[in-house]
Amino acid sequence: MSYTIKTYQEGFIEDQFRIGSAIYDPWPMGGQTRPDQLRAAYQGENFDPETRFYAFDGEIMVGFLTSSFNEEREGKRVYFFEPPYVLPDHAPEAETQLINHAFAKLKEKGADILLTRAGEYWGKSLHYATMYGFEWKSDIVRRGEITLGNADATSFGDPQKFVEYDHELHKNALIDLLAEKYGAPRENIEAQAARWEGLQPGTEIKSPWDHTLTIMTHRVVMAGKKVVGRVLFMNHSNFGETTINLSNVVLREGYESLLGDALATLVSVGQSQAKALAVVHSGLWGSFQSDKPFEKYGIDLEMKLGYYEKNI
Repeated sequence: MSYTIKTYQEGFIEDQFRIGSAIYDPWPMGGQTRPDQLRAAYQGENFDPETRFYAFDGEIMVGFLTSSFNEEREGKRVYFFEPPYVLPDHAPEAETQLINHAFAKLKEKGADILLTRAGEYWGKSLHYATMYGFEWKSDIVRRGEITLGNADATSFGDPQKFVEYDHELHKNALIDLLAEKYGAPRENIEAQAARWEGLQPGTEIKSPWDHTLTIMTHRVVMAGKKVVGRVLFMNHSNFGETTINLSNVVLREGYESLLGDALATLVSVGQSQAKALAVVHSGLWGSFQSDKPFEKYGIDLEMKLGYYEKNI
């Protein structure tokens, strides 16, 4: 079947959101940008409507593919290139037509290199990256697992070292830790602090993409008057009901050995809640850039999302 491919026009955003959220939101990480954010981005001075492509079956939008100029690199123009989002009844035909059309149009615009994100976590992205000759350049997310059934929490560390977060007692010291660790102004962290009071076990919150995040525990370690370690564990609906995710771990410099105690706590809490699997991540979107902190505890990680490039 042949589809009509159009570039962005006013009035496309609601259908783009409808399709993107149906395809993208169920993936383990990320989600479709919301309409108000799309409108703001598409009104920016650097927005090029000729880099957004939409597939139509008659008058009905059935899929889209987004791209954008990224950078000039050693005299070559690099464009960011997202995999296509297409309703199931129109795949794979509309997907391949969108990709081939976008390749041709971006080449006409002077693109030399396409940069995409692909991996197991993102639908068919790796399938198409491989099919069209994209080559891996770097990792974004790597995943490691601990099977909880027979795991011994104490083999990692002390599962009692981290204590439940007390907002009145720990707030200011936690603000200090995060401001120092992330190099952020203290007032920026203070603006987030009100949310911590609600991070109680069993509380459900929604991500920006409407994922259900169930708080399993929020804990800290004190050394004198300082918070030297903080962990936040959640069940993320897109990872399945039987998982516990290490959503955040922050350790003050010199207290890196607390990671073992954090993992011990992760195992203990997961087992107490009858979870089957603990999930940790490294990389740009993970708890640590490197795998090494986790490998020390016998946790192997593998790439689930990475950057890939193709010359066109």
